[in-house]
Amino acid sequence: MKRRDFLRYGMGTLAAATVPTQAGAALLGTTPVELTTMLPRQGGALPRRVELLDDNWLFHPDKVLLQGKPVTGWEWMPGTPDQEHMMVGPDAASLSGWTATTPGVSTLQPNSYGWFRTTLPNLKGGHKVLQFSSVDDNGTVFLNGKRLIYHEGWSSPFLVDLGSAWNDHGPNVLVVLVQNVDGPGGIMGAVSLGMLPPGEDFRSPVYNDTHWRKVQLPHDYIVEGQYSKTADAGHGSLPVFPAWYRKHFYVSSDDSGKSAWLYFEGIFRSATIYLNGVKVHFQDGGYNSFHVDIAQHLRFGENNVLAIHVDPTGFEAGGTREEAFTDTYGLI
Repeated sequence: MKRRDFLRYGMGTLAAATVPTQAGAALLGTTPVELTTMLPRQGGALPRRVELLDDNWLFHPDKVLLQGKPVTGWEWMPGTPDQEHMMVGPDAASLSGWTATTPGVSTLQPNSYGWFRTTLPNLKGGHKVLQFSSVDDNGTVFLNGKRLIYHEGWSSPFLVDLGSAWNDHGPNVLVVLVQNVDGPGGIMGAVSLGMLPPGEDFRSPVYNDTHWRKVQLPHDYIVEGQYSKTADAGHGSLPVFPAWYRKHFYVSSDDSGKSAWLYFEGIFRSATIYLNGVKVHFQDGGYNSFHVDIAQHLRFGENNVLAIHVDPTGFEAGGTREEAFTDTYGLI
């Protein structure tokens, strides 16, 4: 078998025994990037060309809602998952046992389930989504009888795409099955109905990101926030939210035909990685390094764009990590 030349991009520093590295080259959300070219073996170790790509990343918080309206008028009752057919059906409102409640009020005992329901306010046009700031611990969301999403993780903000389940003529009945594992339980934070900004595809290589903030790796965006009494104390009383990183880089046409991959030293956490608009990897972890084969999607002799979505919600940090036991968010 012929030995292949290969091109290597590493987000993060490599082991010192393998390639000389720069101390502290890491991102929270996306790790530092190395470009390494390896030539055919001529006896002894393979020669390498290494370029760290840990500077001039672009950062932006995840999309925020437009025309956000608070979701109020909640009622609830204790229950079990096997009641789904009854609780999400058109006759659920006529069931006895519903009790008025407000987000932020603990209603569930440890190791129990409860059903929550309300009617959403009217909202015209746009890509409609719900934003939950905290469901404790796990929640299954239904709209007009259609199951939309299961979300796991207490004190963890998340978005729900309402899609075709939304009825433009109304009413739109929202039902949430909440499982409480331990401690306080219920819908423990505000819920908002809104729309995503139009025409903003952060994955796209042609998206105009010139207004994004420039950051260097490593980067931890959670610790940049403001302490809040309403934020979870288990996360340092700092708001935790998803975010995006983008990186533009050029690869010479001389490297065409070589195999290529990305090496990440660490991303905290739950990172979805796109290269030139194509999803190339999902990594649901924050403490391990990993690599991604990008040979099929790399553009030689052209500009390339990496876009990385980081979601540390429900965990102790977020971003790209340089050190496995450092609680940080973002790219390392």
